[in-house]
Amino acid sequence: RLGWPLVVAILGALGAAIAAATTFALTKVADAAARRRTGYAEAAATLVAWTEYPFRIRRRTSDSPETLTALADAGHELQQRLRCAETWVTCDSRRVGAVWAEVRVGLAGGVGDACKDAWGQPPVSAAGGMNVGVWGPSNVDAHLLRFERAARWRFGWRRLVPGFRFTKTANEQPAAAVHQAS
Repeated sequence: RLGWPLVVAILGALGAAIAAATTFALTKVADAAARRRTGYAEAAATLVAWTEYPFRIRRRTSDSPETLTALADAGHELQQRLRCAETWVTCDSRRVGAVWAEVRVGLAGGVGDACKDAWGQPPVSAAGGMNVGVWGPSNVDAHLLRFERAARWRFGWRRLVPGFRFTKTANEQPAAAVHQAS
């Protein structure tokens, strides 16, 4: 009679199989979350780099063709990175993608005005010229915080909250003016 030993062996094997399957599934979920986290971090870094671009222009030390070419190339690369990030975010989540697009539009005026002003300034010729004070796009932090709040909804328990809470909480407009060049 192999009744009880066979039952125990089958239950043990079944338990091990369930544990292995659970571990495999949880690992896949964690890996997907890590990839998503990296994607959102890169998207946020691209937004930050874009808002810093006017400062790179303003702090240029020369109007030589090489310097102007390098700055123009950096601007083109930023535009490509912005579009790639927007595509990635939108593919991951339509809701967060909509917030990304609104944040980008909200920052565009201030970044564009600051770039235009920076190109009109002469190159920096002394160390003191690197300190530009309160110049540049304003309200950047409010827009970046808005994107951060929206991105947070893609992780943990927040994913399970119905869409109306996302719209109410993560989709809030910045409190301050959209942009002002100081």
